[in-house]
Amino acid sequence: MVENVRGDELIINSPRGLSLLAIQRNKELKRGDFVQAAVRRDKLAVRKLSKTDKPKENEIAGTIDSLEYQGTYVKMTLSTDFDDDFVVVVSDDKFANSPVTIGNRAGARFTQGEAFL
Repeated sequence: MVENVRGDELIINSPRGLSLLAIQRNKELKRGDFVQAAVRRDKLAVRKLSKTDKPKENEIAGTIDSLEYQGTYVKMTLSTDFDDDFVVVVSDDKFANSPVTIGNRAGARFTQGEAFL
C-alpha cells in the first residue's frame, strides 16, 4: 500500500513488513492505493546478512536454498522470511566479489528505479 507520495517517488509498505521506495511512471497513485511491484531478477544485488540484520528498504531477506552456476552468472533461490521463494541472478563477477553459500542468510536488494508498479 502506498504510504506516502513525494513527487514521482512512492513509499510503499506491504502487510508483511516489506518497505519499498519506487518511482511511479505514468500513474496517478496516491496514499492508500494498493500496488504490486516487480523487479527483474538480474537487477538485484545480494549481500550476506547476519542473523540479527534487518532488511533495508528495497531489500528482501531470506536463506539461500540453491545456487546454480550458469557460466556467466549465478542463479540463487532465497527462501524468504515470507515463506516464498525468490530467484536472483547475479553475474559471476559480482558473485565472486560477494559470495554466499547455501544456508546463508542474505538480502536481495534493488534500486528504486528498478521496481515496476
